[in-house]
Amino acid sequence: MDANEGQLVVASQQTIFAGPLPSPEDLAQYKQIDSSYAERIFLMAEEHNKADVHNKYADISIKKSIAHTTIAGQVFSFLLGISGIGAAVFLSLKGYTPEAIVSIIAGFSPIIISAITKIAPSK
Repeated sequence: MDANEGQLVVASQQTIFAGPLPSPEDLAQYKQIDSSYAERIFLMAEEHNKADVHNKYADISIKKSIAHTTIAGQVFSFLLGISGIGAAVFLSLKGYTPEAIVSIIAGFSPIIISAITKIAPSK
């Protein structure tokens, strides 16, 4: 009596190929259908790669621009606040108390308004 008698053997094979180009076997089959398919597939893959590289650099450029804008806004808000305080101190030392109060309010109102409304860049 055979040792494998009455047993069922199941075998499967899976091939995974990732990337913009098909596997070499698939590419050869495309070439059998039409000799220009392989070249056209390569051209499409190259164009796709160029677009990905361009998008990557565009995203980096946009992120840097947003970071610079944020830092510039913080610096100018700080300078505006400091100048409002400086003007208020100067005016109050000269005896212009109402003008000093207006200077403080005018110096800090853009900062307060932007903090309340939480203006954020659009996506």
